[in-house]
Amino acid sequence: MSLDFRFQTILDYRRRIVEDRQRHLADAQRAWRVEVDGLDALREQRVRFAAQLEEMLKGVLHLDEIEHHYRYLAALDLAIQAQQTVVYAAEAAAEQARANLEEALKDRKTMEKLKEYDRERLLDAIEQDEAKAVDDLNIARHARNNG
Repeated sequence: MSLDFRFQTILDYRRRIVEDRQRHLADAQRAWRVEVDGLDALREQRVRFAAQLEEMLKGVLHLDEIEHHYRYLAALDLAIQAQQTVVYAAEAAAEQARANLEEALKDRKTMEKLKEYDRERLLDAIEQDEAKAVDDLNIARHARNNG
C-alpha cells in the first residue's frame, strides 16, 4: 500500500487556484484603494477651492469670475460623482474577488480533508495488516510450542 494521495494533482491544482485568487484579491483591493484615494483627493480639492472662493467673495469680484468659479465647483462635483461610481465598481470587483477566493478555499479544504481521510484509512489498513501478521506469528509460535 502506498501513502501517495491519488488526487494529489487535483489538490495541487486547487492550491494554485487559491494562490491565483489571493493575488487577484490583492490586486482588486489595491485598485479599490487607488480609486478611493482619487476620490479623497477630489473631495479635498473641492473643499480647498470652496474655501478659497468663500474668501474671495469677501472682496470685490466681477460677475464673470464668480460664474467661472461656480462652474469649476460644479465640474468638481460631477468629477466626484463619477469617481464615486468608479469606487463602487472597484469595491464590487474586490468583493467578487473575495467571494471567488472563499470558494477556492472551500474547494481546497475539501481536497485536504479527503487527503487526510485517505491517509487515515490507509494507516488503519496498514495497522490491521500488521495486527494480522502478529496474530499469524503468535498462532504459528503457539502451534510450534504446543504441537
